[in-house]
Amino acid sequence: MITKYLITLIVILGLIVGLAYLVDQSPDEPNIQSRSIDQSIDQGLAFLAQAHTPYHYADAYLEYVYPGEQLECGLPECNITYRVLDAYFALTMLKEQLNFPDQEVIREQILESEVVYDDLVPRWQEARIYNTIKSTEEDRGGIALDTYCILGYLLEDKTMAQRALSYLDTSGEWLAEDAYPVDTWRNIADETWCLRLLAVTQEPHDSFDWQPNINTKIEQTREFISSDESANSKLGVLYHMLMLLSEPNVQVSQAIIKEFQKEVYTLEQTGAFDNDPVALANIIESLAISNYDPEVYIEKLSDRLIAMQNTDGSWTVGQQNYPVFSSFRALIALATLR
Repeated sequence: MITKYLITLIVILGLIVGLAYLVDQSPDEPNIQSRSIDQSIDQGLAFLAQAHTPYHYADAYLEYVYPGEQLECGLPECNITYRVLDAYFALTMLKEQLNFPDQEVIREQILESEVVYDDLVPRWQEARIYNTIKSTEEDRGGIALDTYCILGYLLEDKTMAQRALSYLDTSGEWLAEDAYPVDTWRNIADETWCLRLLAVTQEPHDSFDWQPNINTKIEQTREFISSDESANSKLGVLYHMLMLLSEPNVQVSQAIIKEFQKEVYTLEQTGAFDNDPVALANIIESLAISNYDPEVYIEKLSDRLIAMQNTDGSWTVGQQNYPVFSSFRALIALATLR
């Protein structure tokens, strides 16, 4: 009897201690998923640190140079391309989501990107943009519209906002309808960056109302996602639109945001992106930034993204792998959830 009593007492005490532990959990203590996210980010940052050398990333996507491109950089031994700038832009977006200790792992890259920005901006504020409807022969050799607007947006540069606006056609478009015969989704996507630039700088708020242009993009998005374009192309448009519509200075009804969130959810449920960490990361980021509910769905997606991470800390996609580019996108998405 005494033995049974002692066993029962021990079990009861164990349950009490266990319940007391659960009740006493601090609300600030990370749950299992957040600890997984933290560990995944740490491993990803370590991978990025070893994949970088000055002005270069070991990634076929980021090493690509467009035919005829000539971007000037006034720094010693500086060799800047559009794809290297894509990496810097991703780096800046990632930095905004990281705490300072995490930034230290990639501090050298961050400083490099900032020095390059400081070199580029004074010249780009007066640069020509070569691929718009309004661009002329004199604009040849200028900067691509999307790259110009992304840099201006990230730095919230009002002078660059005014410059970008000067290339807006009276039709309300920057790009011709056939600007991208293959990647047609980029017509909408590229222009969202320019609208985000105008939104974040609120420039010029007196002489131009850019809200009708956003309304036009909303209608163009509806038309695009109802077309026979690929799932990846539709996601490209939806991702950029949700990021635009989530800007604090953009006025849009929650019904429209929920409409586009639902379209993203529907695309994801088709299984088209099951093996694509970049697409999955874009889904996570756009839904998180636009406050998708229920959050548990985003948590499940993040678990899947973490499961795709390689043992070296990278993510890869497709036959070319693109480990650095893919890792940037995955890390931005995961860091958004912290």
